Amino acid sequence: MKAELEADQLKLLAQGVQAVDASVADAATMGLKIFVNDQAAVRSIATRLDEVSKGAGPRGRGPVHLVLIHPDLPGEVEISLKDEYPLN
Repeated sequence: MKAELEADQLKLLAQGVQAVDASVADAATMGLKIFVNDQAAVRSIATRLDEVSKGAGPRGRGPVHLVLIHPDLPGEVEISLKDEYPLN
């Protein structure tokens, strides 16, 4: 990507193109970070991760991290889940 300013207008020029599938082929190994600011969401996240684990085909698996956000915490608290889950 290249950015240029011409006549007070910003122009963005793509210098290359790649298929999305190729770009994200190894994305699962990077993992997934989920930001949680509502305690009720944790049960929903756990249910969804359980569902995708049961129906997992040949998809890549990766780590899942929950980032808890709450005024009573001393900032964002990140928790890494023990298992890896199918991600795509």
